[in-house]
Amino acid sequence: MTTAIVSLRPNDTFDAAIEAIIKRNHRYLVVADDQQKVIGLLSEKDIVGSRWHISEWHSKRVRQIMTPNPTTVTSETLLAVAISIMISKELECVPVVTDSGTLCGMLTTIDIMKSHQRLLATTEYEPLHRTNVQDDTQRP
Repeated sequence: MTTAIVSLRPNDTFDAAIEAIIKRNHRYLVVADDQQKVIGLLSEKDIVGSRWHISEWHSKRVRQIMTPNPTTVTSETLLAVAISIMISKELECVPVVTDSGTLCGMLTTIDIMKSHQRLLATTEYEPLHRTNVQDDTQRP
């Protein structure tokens, strides 16, 4: 899980969201209330998919473009369970909250790949051509 995350407030400007994503090179930002309770998620797709004329950007707020009520996991959720949730809902990230619902991190597909890489580095494994990875480009 990544703990150095950027959160926005629902009344932050659209410009502030764009700036935060560009400056920090993040694909997702959490939208939280004053008590750091997760109320939304904002992605690069949300920003790119916004259909407003450029002159309207300055008047739009994060709450107008965020995905409300995102799926979250707790800091006690097992990694395998979190991955299952992400796979079943086709999510690239999930905010991580404490038992009281306060934001404490973000679990992303990159975090999962890094974890898997560390595990593979400590074990023997077979090259890709000898695994059971299905290659969709080689159909009969």
